[in-house]
Amino acid sequence: KEQRVEQAVRTCGNVKTRQDNIKKANVEVLDKIIEKEQLLEKHKILILKVDKENPIDTNLTGLIANQLAAKYQRPTLVLNYKVNDDGRISWEGSGRNYSFSPIDNFKKLLNDTELIKFAEGHPNAMGVGIYDEDLKAFVEKTDEMLKDINFVLSYKVDFIFQGSDVKNRVITELGNYRTIWGQELPEPLVAIENATFTPDQILLRGAKRDTIIFTFPSGVEAIIFSSSEEVYQSLIEKCGYHRYTFIGTCDINEFGGNCKPQIKVKDFDSHLFF
Repeated sequence: KEQRVEQAVRTCGNVKTRQDNIKKANVEVLDKIIEKEQLLEKHKILILKVDKENPIDTNLTGLIANQLAAKYQRPTLVLNYKVNDDGRISWEGSGRNYSFSPIDNFKKLLNDTELIKFAEGHPNAMGVGIYDEDLKAFVEKTDEMLKDINFVLSYKVDFIFQGSDVKNRVITELGNYRTIWGQELPEPLVAIENATFTPDQILLRGAKRDTIIFTFPSGVEAIIFSSSEEVYQSLIEKCGYHRYTFIGTCDINEFGGNCKPQIKVKDFDSHLFF
């Protein structure tokens, strides 16, 4: 018979899985909006107004804003549509800044516009509300306030490897520590620059065929999750003509009694060469 503590743990696990799936689906929708509307090119702050017919759970707006801010390295607002008691429309949700942002206090910057309904919480993680009638002026003012800041996508990494010189031992050691990283001890990032691959070193895996695996001569794998077969085909076409740069964290894949060091890719880029 299942003990209460086991039932509680299982229930918590199921709730967390459902929450992660909902968050992932919402992030994918917002990613498409960012790309389609070219929001990163238009404005300094990444402002995402959620479709009023499909609002995001208020318990998730902060998590989603945090993920997008980290991904795009841009201060981010994720806002739901709201009709107030007085009939005025506002956009309310969460604001998040990202690590190493040139903005020291995102909440103060929002309040300094004097165009918001509220910004309450921590300096770089807060609840935010903006009246719809003030939103355009708010965007224009923040663009002006931040006009001299160039939000360049960059990463501060702990290890840099060149080409195929990926150290199996280092990746394994870092992967073995994967359970100790936390807020006060952030997970190390590694960079691999100028890597080249042949078609047989790039594989497409997963039940949905959305996991791309690059295999280095050392046996270390760089894995891109939640990708697509279209991206995979474009990578195969580039083989022999492009060098890759990967940014990611270290992990260990344990399967069938075997352990394989892996790099979970957070971002990557390719550069044409002849």
